[in-house]
Amino acid sequence: MFGWFRRKSRDRLAPLAAASAERRVSRSRTCEDDTNALLDHALRLATFFLEGGQLPTFLSVREGFPPFGAGINPSGEVVDFHCLPRPGSPGAFNVFCIADQLALLADFKQEESSPQHWHKPPPMEAIAQAMNQCATAGGIHAAALVDGAADPSDQQRAAAPAIRVRLEHVETGPVTWYLQYLVTDRKLTRGALSHVRGQSLVFAELGPARKEDPRPVPDIASLQALLQSEATRLDALSALARRGGEALPAVPRLIELLRDEDQLLVVKVLKTLEAIGPAAKEAEPVLVELASDQDYLIRLRARAALKVISPAAATRFKDAK
Repeated sequence: MFGWFRRKSRDRLAPLAAASAERRVSRSRTCEDDTNALLDHALRLATFFLEGGQLPTFLSVREGFPPFGAGINPSGEVVDFHCLPRPGSPGAFNVFCIADQLALLADFKQEESSPQHWHKPPPMEAIAQAMNQCATAGGIHAAALVDGAADPSDQQRAAAPAIRVRLEHVETGPVTWYLQYLVTDRKLTRGALSHVRGQSLVFAELGPARKEDPRPVPDIASLQALLQSEATRLDALSALARRGGEALPAVPRLIELLRDEDQLLVVKVLKTLEAIGPAAKEAEPVLVELASDQDYLIRLRARAALKVISPAAATRFKDAK
Protein backbone atom coordinates (compact mmCIF):
# COMPACT_ATOMS: atom_id res chain seq x y z
CA MET A 1 0.00 0.00 0.00
CA PHE A 2 2.70 2.45 0.87
CA GLY A 3 6.02 1.05 -0.14
CA TRP A 4 8.52 3.72 -1.01
CA PHE A 5 9.64 4.40 2.54
CA ARG A 6 12.29 2.09 3.95
CA ARG A 7 11.26 0.34 7.14
CA LYS A 8 13.46 0.65 10.20
CA SER A 9 13.68 -1.70 13.11
CA ARG A 10 12.29 -0.64 16.49
CA ASP A 11 15.73 -0.08 17.97
CA ARG A 12 16.36 2.60 15.33
CA LEU A 13 13.23 4.64 16.04
CA ALA A 14 14.73 6.77 18.81
CA PRO A 15 17.03 8.79 16.49
CA LEU A 16 13.90 10.29 14.92
CA ALA A 17 13.41 12.33 18.09
CA ALA A 18 16.97 13.66 18.06
CA ALA A 19 16.66 14.49 14.35
CA SER A 20 13.44 16.35 15.04
CA ALA A 21 15.03 18.33 17.85
CA GLU A 22 18.03 19.14 15.68
CA ARG A 23 15.80 20.45 12.92
CA ARG A 24 13.85 22.61 15.34
CA VAL A 25 16.96 24.09 16.92
CA SER A 26 18.47 24.88 13.51
CA ARG A 27 15.30 26.79 12.57
CA SER A 28 14.62 28.31 16.01
CA ARG A 29 11.29 26.52 16.21
CA THR A 30 9.44 24.81 19.05
CA CYS A 31 7.19 21.76 19.06
CA GLU A 32 4.28 24.16 19.45
CA ASP A 33 5.35 25.98 16.27
CA ASP A 34 5.23 22.68 14.37
CA THR A 35 1.83 21.63 15.67
CA ASN A 36 0.35 25.10 15.14
CA ALA A 37 1.56 25.06 11.55
CA LEU A 38 -0.06 21.66 11.00
CA LEU A 39 -3.31 22.71 12.68
CA ASP A 40 -3.51 25.82 10.50
CA HIS A 41 -2.81 23.79 7.36
CA ALA A 42 -5.36 21.11 8.28
CA LEU A 43 -8.13 23.64 8.95
CA ARG A 44 -7.40 25.58 5.76
CA LEU A 45 -7.45 22.46 3.60
CA ALA A 46 -10.63 21.12 5.24
CA THR A 47 -12.28 24.55 4.77
CA PHE A 48 -11.26 24.52 1.12
CA PHE A 49 -13.04 21.20 0.62
CA LEU A 50 -16.14 22.18 2.62
CA GLU A 51 -16.55 25.32 0.51
CA GLY A 52 -16.65 23.21 -2.65
CA GLY A 53 -12.98 23.24 -3.58
CA GLN A 54 -11.53 20.31 -5.48
CA LEU A 55 -7.97 19.06 -5.88
CA PRO A 56 -7.11 16.46 -8.52
CA THR A 57 -5.40 14.09 -6.10
CA PHE A 58 -8.21 13.91 -3.52
CA LEU A 59 -11.45 11.95 -3.74
CA SER A 60 -14.70 13.87 -4.12
CA VAL A 61 -17.17 12.80 -1.42
CA ARG A 62 -20.85 13.65 -1.19
CA GLU A 63 -20.93 14.76 2.44
CA GLY A 64 -18.29 16.83 4.22
CA PHE A 65 -14.74 16.33 2.96
CA PRO A 66 -12.41 13.41 2.34
CA PRO A 67 -10.38 12.36 5.40
CA PHE A 68 -6.70 13.11 4.92
CA GLY A 69 -3.43 13.31 6.77
CA ALA A 70 -0.67 15.91 6.90
CA GLY A 71 2.84 15.87 8.29
CA ILE A 72 6.00 17.91 8.63
CA ASN A 73 9.01 16.25 7.06
CA PRO A 74 12.66 16.58 8.17
CA SER A 75 13.05 19.57 5.83
CA GLY A 76 10.30 21.41 7.70
CA GLU A 77 7.87 21.16 4.78
CA VAL A 78 4.20 20.21 4.98
CA VAL A 79 3.24 17.06 3.09
CA ASP A 80 -0.27 15.70 2.53
CA PHE A 81 -1.39 12.07 2.78
CA HIS A 82 -4.51 10.96 0.92
CA CYS A 83 -6.23 7.87 -0.49
CA LEU A 84 -7.23 6.93 -4.01
CA PRO A 85 -9.06 3.73 -5.00
CA ARG A 86 -6.80 0.87 -6.00
CA PRO A 87 -7.50 -0.01 -9.66
CA GLY A 88 -9.17 -3.38 -10.05
CA SER A 89 -9.69 -3.84 -6.29
CA PRO A 90 -13.09 -2.55 -5.12
CA GLY A 91 -12.99 -1.19 -1.59
CA ALA A 92 -9.17 -1.09 -1.51
CA PHE A 93 -7.12 2.11 -1.43
CA ASN A 94 -3.60 3.27 -2.12
CA VAL A 95 -2.14 6.01 0.09
CA PHE A 96 0.05 8.72 -1.39
CA CYS A 97 2.32 11.35 0.12
CA ILE A 98 2.75 14.59 -1.82
CA ALA A 99 3.83 18.17 -1.19
CA ASP A 100 1.38 20.73 0.18
CA GLN A 101 -1.23 20.78 -2.60
CA LEU A 102 -3.19 23.74 -1.28
CA ALA A 103 -0.17 26.04 -1.26
CA LEU A 104 0.82 24.84 -4.72
CA LEU A 105 -2.55 25.19 -6.44
CA ALA A 106 -4.41 27.88 -4.50
CA ASP A 107 -3.41 30.68 -6.88
CA PHE A 108 -4.24 28.62 -9.94
CA LYS A 109 -7.48 26.91 -8.98
CA GLN A 110 -10.46 27.26 -11.29
CA GLU A 111 -14.16 26.74 -10.86
CA GLU A 112 -15.34 23.28 -11.85
CA SER A 113 -18.74 21.69 -12.09
CA SER A 114 -19.73 19.09 -9.53
CA PRO A 115 -18.08 15.74 -10.23
CA GLN A 116 -20.13 13.08 -11.95
CA HIS A 117 -18.95 10.35 -9.61
CA TRP A 118 -18.94 10.49 -5.82
CA HIS A 119 -16.82 8.23 -3.64
CA LYS A 120 -17.27 6.86 -0.17
CA PRO A 121 -14.90 8.55 2.30
CA PRO A 122 -11.60 6.64 2.45
CA PRO A 123 -10.76 4.82 5.70
CA MET A 124 -8.76 6.91 8.15
CA GLU A 125 -7.12 3.69 9.34
CA ALA A 126 -5.37 3.29 6.00
CA ILE A 127 -4.02 6.84 6.14
CA ALA A 128 -2.88 6.41 9.76
CA GLN A 129 -1.10 3.16 8.93
CA ALA A 130 0.71 4.75 5.99
CA MET A 131 1.76 7.74 8.08
CA ASN A 132 3.00 5.37 10.78
CA GLN A 133 5.23 3.65 8.22
CA CYS A 134 6.48 7.04 7.03
CA ALA A 135 7.22 8.15 10.60
CA THR A 136 9.00 4.87 11.38
CA ALA A 137 11.26 5.50 8.38
CA GLY A 138 12.03 9.03 9.61
CA GLY A 139 9.90 10.73 6.95
CA ILE A 140 7.81 12.91 9.28
CA HIS A 141 8.20 14.15 12.85
CA ALA A 142 4.78 15.79 13.29
CA ALA A 143 1.43 14.49 12.05
CA ALA A 144 -2.24 15.42 11.75
CA LEU A 145 -5.15 13.10 10.96
CA VAL A 146 -8.10 15.15 9.70
CA ASP A 147 -11.77 14.12 9.36
CA GLY A 148 -15.24 15.14 10.52
CA ALA A 149 -16.72 14.39 13.95
CA ALA A 150 -19.05 15.92 16.53
CA ASP A 151 -17.34 18.00 19.23
CA PRO A 152 -17.57 15.96 22.49
CA SER A 153 -16.99 19.07 24.62
CA ASP A 154 -20.27 20.65 23.50
CA GLN A 155 -23.02 18.62 25.15
CA GLN A 156 -25.77 21.02 24.10
CA ARG A 157 -24.83 20.87 20.43
CA ALA A 158 -23.60 17.31 20.16
CA ALA A 159 -24.94 17.06 16.62
CA ALA A 160 -23.05 20.16 15.41
CA PRO A 161 -20.52 19.19 12.71
CA ALA A 162 -16.87 19.79 13.47
CA ILE A 163 -13.51 19.39 11.79
CA ARG A 164 -11.46 16.98 13.87
CA VAL A 165 -7.67 17.30 13.79
CA ARG A 166 -5.72 14.65 15.70
CA LEU A 167 -2.28 16.21 16.19
CA GLU A 168 0.84 14.29 17.15
CA HIS A 169 4.49 15.29 17.53
CA VAL A 170 7.36 12.91 18.00
CA GLU A 171 8.54 14.96 21.00
CA THR A 172 5.25 15.61 22.81
CA GLY A 173 1.93 13.98 23.64
CA PRO A 174 -1.02 13.93 21.18
CA VAL A 175 -3.87 16.48 21.24
CA THR A 176 -7.19 16.35 19.36
CA TRP A 177 -8.74 19.62 18.18
CA TYR A 178 -12.36 20.25 17.16
CA LEU A 179 -13.53 23.21 15.10
CA GLN A 180 -17.31 23.57 14.87
CA TYR A 181 -18.54 25.06 11.61
CA LEU A 182 -21.58 25.97 9.54
CA VAL A 183 -21.62 26.01 5.73
CA THR A 184 -24.09 28.32 3.99
CA ASP A 185 -24.02 28.85 0.22
CA ARG A 186 -20.56 27.24 0.03
CA LYS A 187 -19.17 29.64 2.64
CA LEU A 188 -17.87 28.26 5.93
CA THR A 189 -18.45 30.10 9.19
CA ARG A 190 -16.17 29.03 12.03
CA GLY A 191 -17.61 28.17 15.41
CA ALA A 192 -15.98 27.15 18.68
CA LEU A 193 -12.46 25.67 18.67
CA SER A 194 -11.73 23.22 21.49
CA HIS A 195 -9.22 20.50 22.26
CA VAL A 196 -8.89 17.39 24.40
CA ARG A 197 -6.10 14.98 25.17
CA GLY A 198 -5.53 12.69 22.18
CA GLN A 199 -4.43 9.15 21.46
CA SER A 200 -1.28 8.44 19.49
CA LEU A 201 -1.73 6.58 16.20
CA VAL A 202 1.11 7.72 13.97
CA PHE A 203 3.85 7.70 16.64
CA ALA A 204 2.30 5.02 18.84
CA GLU A 205 5.30 2.70 18.65
CA LEU A 206 7.82 5.46 19.20
CA GLY A 207 6.33 7.20 22.21
CA PRO A 208 7.20 10.74 23.26
CA ALA A 209 10.83 11.66 22.76
CA ARG A 210 12.85 13.50 25.32
CA LYS A 211 16.49 13.90 24.42
CA GLU A 212 17.77 16.76 22.32
CA ASP A 213 21.22 16.46 20.75
CA PRO A 214 21.53 19.13 18.05
CA ARG A 215 24.57 18.94 15.80
CA PRO A 216 26.33 21.97 14.27
CA VAL A 217 24.55 23.51 11.29
CA PRO A 218 26.67 23.13 8.08
CA ASP A 219 28.01 26.35 6.57
CA ILE A 220 27.02 27.49 3.07
CA ALA A 221 30.28 26.31 1.50
CA SER A 222 29.75 22.80 2.88
CA LEU A 223 26.20 22.74 1.57
CA GLN A 224 27.39 23.85 -1.87
CA ALA A 225 29.82 20.95 -1.88
CA LEU A 226 26.96 18.56 -1.06
CA LEU A 227 25.14 19.76 -4.19
CA GLN A 228 27.74 17.96 -6.30
CA SER A 229 26.56 14.51 -5.23
CA GLU A 230 23.19 13.05 -6.21
CA ALA A 231 23.09 11.22 -2.88
CA THR A 232 23.19 14.42 -0.80
CA ARG A 233 21.74 16.95 -3.23
CA LEU A 234 18.14 17.03 -1.99
CA ASP A 235 19.14 17.32 1.67
CA ALA A 236 21.53 20.14 0.77
CA LEU A 237 18.76 21.99 -1.07
CA SER A 238 16.48 21.74 1.96
CA ALA A 239 19.23 23.09 4.20
CA LEU A 240 19.98 25.96 1.81
CA ALA A 241 16.29 26.87 1.67
CA ARG A 242 16.24 27.12 5.47
CA ARG A 243 19.12 29.61 5.33
CA GLY A 244 17.17 32.00 3.09
CA GLY A 245 19.21 34.95 1.81
CA GLU A 246 22.37 33.55 3.39
CA ALA A 247 22.39 30.93 0.61
CA LEU A 248 22.97 33.55 -2.11
CA PRO A 249 26.48 32.20 -2.99
CA ALA A 250 24.83 28.96 -4.11
CA VAL A 251 22.62 30.62 -6.75
CA PRO A 252 24.94 30.00 -9.75
CA ARG A 253 25.02 26.27 -8.99
CA LEU A 254 21.26 26.25 -8.42
CA ILE A 255 20.75 27.78 -11.88
CA GLU A 256 22.82 24.98 -13.37
CA LEU A 257 20.66 22.38 -11.61
CA LEU A 258 17.52 23.88 -13.16
CA ARG A 259 18.66 22.28 -16.43
CA ASP A 260 18.48 18.80 -14.92
CA GLU A 261 15.94 16.33 -16.32
CA ASP A 262 14.81 15.18 -12.85
CA GLN A 263 11.46 16.84 -12.12
CA LEU A 264 11.76 16.37 -8.34
CA LEU A 265 15.19 18.00 -8.31
CA VAL A 266 14.12 20.97 -10.44
CA VAL A 267 11.05 21.60 -8.28
CA LYS A 268 13.23 21.45 -5.17
CA VAL A 269 15.72 23.93 -6.67
CA LEU A 270 12.88 26.30 -7.55
CA LYS A 271 11.61 26.17 -3.96
CA THR A 272 15.14 26.88 -2.73
CA LEU A 273 15.47 29.92 -4.99
CA GLU A 274 12.10 31.15 -3.77
CA ALA A 275 13.33 30.84 -0.18
CA ILE A 276 16.49 32.82 -0.99
CA GLY A 277 14.22 35.59 -2.25
CA PRO A 278 14.87 38.79 -4.25
CA ALA A 279 18.62 38.41 -3.79
CA ALA A 280 18.46 35.54 -6.33
CA LYS A 281 17.75 38.02 -9.14
CA GLU A 282 20.40 36.31 -11.26
CA ALA A 283 18.01 33.39 -11.74
CA GLU A 284 15.23 35.51 -13.29
CA PRO A 285 15.90 34.64 -16.98
CA VAL A 286 15.77 30.90 -16.29
CA LEU A 287 12.69 31.28 -14.10
CA VAL A 288 10.90 33.17 -16.89
CA GLU A 289 11.74 30.34 -19.24
CA LEU A 290 10.55 27.63 -16.85
CA ALA A 291 7.35 29.57 -16.11
CA SER A 292 6.16 28.31 -19.51
CA ASP A 293 7.58 24.80 -19.16
CA GLN A 294 5.42 21.94 -20.40
CA ASP A 295 5.70 20.23 -16.99
CA TYR A 296 2.81 21.48 -14.84
CA LEU A 297 4.58 21.31 -11.45
CA ILE A 298 7.74 22.97 -12.75
CA ARG A 299 5.66 25.68 -14.39
CA LEU A 300 3.79 26.47 -11.16
CA ARG A 301 6.89 26.41 -8.95
CA ALA A 302 8.77 28.68 -11.38
CA ARG A 303 5.92 31.22 -11.30
CA ALA A 304 5.78 31.04 -7.51
CA ALA A 305 9.53 31.75 -7.35
CA LEU A 306 9.15 34.64 -9.78
CA LYS A 307 6.50 36.24 -7.56
CA VAL A 308 9.09 36.50 -4.80
CA ILE A 309 12.25 37.17 -6.80
CA SER A 310 10.87 39.40 -9.57
CA PRO A 311 7.21 40.39 -9.09
CA ALA A 312 7.27 42.51 -12.26
CA ALA A 313 8.32 39.53 -14.39
CA ALA A 314 5.69 37.34 -12.71
CA THR A 315 2.80 39.56 -13.77
CA ARG A 316 2.95 38.33 -17.37
CA PHE A 317 1.95 34.85 -16.17
CA LYS A 318 -0.83 35.99 -13.84
CA ASP A 319 -3.71 34.69 -15.96
CA ALA A 320 -1.84 31.93 -17.77
CA LYS A 321 -2.69 28.30 -17.15
